[in-house]
Amino acid sequence: MKTRAKKKPNTNTNVKTQTGGGLKGKGYKIALGIVIALIILVIAAVAGFFVLRAAGKSSLKKNIANAAPVLAADTETGFEEEGVVYHNGQKYRYNEELTTILCIGVDSREDTLKKNETLGNSGQADAIFLLVIDEANQKMSVIAIPRDTMTRIDVYDLSGQYYNTVEAQLALQYAYGDGAMLSCEMMEKAVSNLMYQLPIHACAAINMNAIGVVNDAVGGVTLTALEDLEEDYGSMYKEGETVTLMGDEARLYVQARNENEDYSAVKRLARQKQYLLAFMGQAIQAMKSDITLPLTIYGELSEYMVTDVTAGEITYLATAALNCSFSEDSFYIVAGEQEKGEVYEEYHVDEDALYEMILDIFYIPEED
Repeated sequence: MKTRAKKKPNTNTNVKTQTGGGLKGKGYKIALGIVIALIILVIAAVAGFFVLRAAGKSSLKKNIANAAPVLAADTETGFEEEGVVYHNGQKYRYNEELTTILCIGVDSREDTLKKNETLGNSGQADAIFLLVIDEANQKMSVIAIPRDTMTRIDVYDLSGQYYNTVEAQLALQYAYGDGAMLSCEMMEKAVSNLMYQLPIHACAAINMNAIGVVNDAVGGVTLTALEDLEEDYGSMYKEGETVTLMGDEARLYVQARNENEDYSAVKRLARQKQYLLAFMGQAIQAMKSDITLPLTIYGELSEYMVTDVTAGEITYLATAALNCSFSEDSFYIVAGEQEKGEVYEEYHVDEDALYEMILDIFYIPEED
């Protein structure tokens, strides 16, 4: 009779190791799956961003027909061609690839911008700038238009009916609207007419009280004060002092002026130019760290802003600007002369200089 050998206990430690390895393998697969899912989400977000950008570019271009400004030629050519002008023997063609945005800083007693049912009670356009983006040539320009520029504006009565067109300060045109899109449309028309029917793709009006919001979103702006700003005007900066503007300090720097001092608006425009140049440099650096920053600012400005620029369009504009060069040479001020009018100050445009500036920014020299 055979005796069955007793089964020895399994002392193979590989069993536990294999079991543990299986759990680790499972955990690894879960972790890998999460990483892959995150990568997919990032790719989807980036793709969505660029889809939004493409849609924004397309819609901006559709906002207007690419009609060229109406510039009179000083050389008789014997024929006319749309978008072409001859000046001092040189042929110029209008650059249809440009995108032009009218930016308005509104001096309003309200903290927000909202539609006003009674026309004529809205704030005035305290700061007026044209942003010009040439994505093809990676150039960006800013044109500052003094608020007291004398030009043709439309006047409406309290019931909203058109009354007359008169020559007056450009800043008043915004006030004759509803403080919302009607005011923006009026400003677009007035600025376009001033600049020989220049096409303007979109407009954004921002309450000056919101400057601090935008300023802080890029980390503040450092500059050297151009003039003394006494406490009565909201600040205590001294000429030559280097300061980092934060919060409402930024608004005070670009808006404050002594209304009892002649031509104080011209000195303020110099500060606005200085601030904008410094801000653009800071904003570009901030955007390089966070490409979604423009959309964040766009959302934060919603209650302070009236605009026909969509989220997609702001995405396109911001990324296009990021790739463009911008320096002090890219900043233009409509040339003219500040004078004392019968009641208020008036800024009379130098038409010859304006003509040359339009050619320089919006036209491309060509061989005849």
